[in-house]
Amino acid sequence: PLPRRAHSCSTLSRDPSVRRETDRWRMVVGAGYDNGRPAVLSWVSKDLTTWAFDGELAVGILRNDGPWLGTAWECPHLLSVDGHDVLIVGSWKDGATGEVLAAVGELREGRFESAGWTQITHGGGHYAATTFVDAESLPCVIFWIRGVADLDAGWAGALSIPYRLSVVDGALHLRPHPNAVHAFRLNGADPDVTLLEVDEIDSFHHDGVEVASGRDELVVSIGSTHLRIPSVRGKPAAALTVVVDGPVLE
Repeated sequence: PLPRRAHSCSTLSRDPSVRRETDRWRMVVGAGYDNGRPAVLSWVSKDLTTWAFDGELAVGILRNDGPWLGTAWECPHLLSVDGHDVLIVGSWKDGATGEVLAAVGELREGRFESAGWTQITHGGGHYAATTFVDAESLPCVIFWIRGVADLDAGWAGALSIPYRLSVVDGALHLRPHPNAVHAFRLNGADPDVTLLEVDEIDSFHHDGVEVASGRDELVVSIGSTHLRIPSVRGKPAAALTVVVDGPVLE
């Protein structure tokens, strides 16, 4: 059964994910309350069969000056990155998916404490993050990409390239996994794939890709399509990796 709060109850519950803790397992589940607040709930188990409800792992507070938190959270993942606890969620509101958010913090007695949320996807494509560790036991993430298709070729929807995760100055950083970058550089790689690593991005043009960096945002353009990424903590991006794979821009 889902928990009841003092003045509201959970109206959405979905997308469990499980991680191992010292002597037990913890399952986190996305949720939303009928008062408009998103949440992540958690259960614990010794044997992966019998589960005990362990309360609210995290609850969102709606803010006008931060990322769109939505009214519910989907696809939650709780993981360890560089010695920090990190919570990743997808925002949801009124039946519509938003963006992927992340918070760096600490899990204390079953409660996730952090200084706030950062938006880590932009543009309405990447969503539904899934985390894993690679062959070197380093944390990684991959996304579902919405709204991309080639109906003539008979496919719709795609998965992103994998990204390695790190925590730098208290914020979650994503970089394309080196194995993916290496694959793009191999001789005979797919000619439809373009890999650009840009260090000077004040004004960059190459193979139809334009990058412009301003004080408030970074704009990546291909033809008439523009992806706008707000600056993080008032700082413009210093470097950028762009992957163009057919109709997919990352």
